[in-house]
Amino acid sequence: MLGKVDVFLELDQQRSALIRYQEQLEEMVRVRTSELEVKNKELEQEALHRQRAEEDIKQQTTQLQRTNKVLEQFVWVASHDLQEPLRMVVSYTQLLAQHYNIEEGDKTKSYVNYTVEGAQRIKKLIDDYLAYSQISKNGRAFEPTSC
Repeated sequence: MLGKVDVFLELDQQRSALIRYQEQLEEMVRVRTSELEVKNKELEQEALHRQRAEEDIKQQTTQLQRTNKVLEQFVWVASHDLQEPLRMVVSYTQLLAQHYNIEEGDKTKSYVNYTVEGAQRIKKLIDDYLAYSQISKNGRAFEPTSC
């Protein structure tokens, strides 16, 4: 009889221990579930923040592309509009030099040459601006290059 009582007492202690372990496990699951819910909310907020940031970047990229197109158009128009008056300066300076028979060694000849050379440098700059404005249309796409 004592043997049976010992067995029942042992079983009761084991059952009580199992109940305590089950309660501990359930509490651990509740705590972990709560932690995961907080982390999920944080991740949702971060995902929303990233989505907004990506939308902002897309809008800024679109705006920059529009601005670049406007600037390219401006440079193209300005360079073309500036070339004609520049050609006129060069042509009429050379005509003046021919009309008044300015000879080599005359100070006026060097002034005419400075004017023509300056105008040609300005024309070169304008041509370079024009070429630069066309890079995105005619150039290759940028790609990584070994330095």
